[in-house]
Amino acid sequence: MSKLVVLLADGFETIEALIPVDICRRGKVEVTLVSTTGNKEVVSAQNVVVTADALLADVEDEAIDAVYIPGGTKGAESLRDNPEVIAYIQKAHKNKKWVAAICAGPIVLDKAGLLKGTRFTAFPTIENQITDNERHSEQTIVIDNGILTSRGPVPALPFGYQLLAELADEETAKKVYQDMQGPMVFTLDLFD
Repeated sequence: MSKLVVLLADGFETIEALIPVDICRRGKVEVTLVSTTGNKEVVSAQNVVVTADALLADVEDEAIDAVYIPGGTKGAESLRDNPEVIAYIQKAHKNKKWVAAICAGPIVLDKAGLLKGTRFTAFPTIENQITDNERHSEQTIVIDNGILTSRGPVPALPFGYQLLAELADEETAKKVYQDMQGPMVFTLDLFD
């Protein structure tokens, strides 16, 4: 079973954090919500209180398959400005683990030096804050160099399926999509 760590700081975007978590858990990925604040209760940008499974210090030495950084400008800025978070994602990337970020989350990847020479996408107003933005893309989801990025709250759904496909496999992601009545909600060309 693959293991995903989701890093949370106050001000995270609720949808961007929890939709991929929901999809991955449905696909039998072991997901650990990790607070980087020193308190297990983390408050989203929409004032939704989430109780994390662990604190960052509790998972620093655990074996993982991926680390995910949700957006929400305030939350992403807190993660970017946290040296322990930067070291954690640098170590994950160095060890060939997936690193994923959505919306404002790529500012954390930029601070960690992971975007140099890597294609990525981000929320449109965020791309100008990224120093290594020469390979920025307007695509909804971009995969390059072991890094998965996306643009914002609405893309959180297809992003979650793509993350699951990378952590499990495409068939698992397709089954979760179908079980969630995906084709009945709107048409996605994810699996064609």
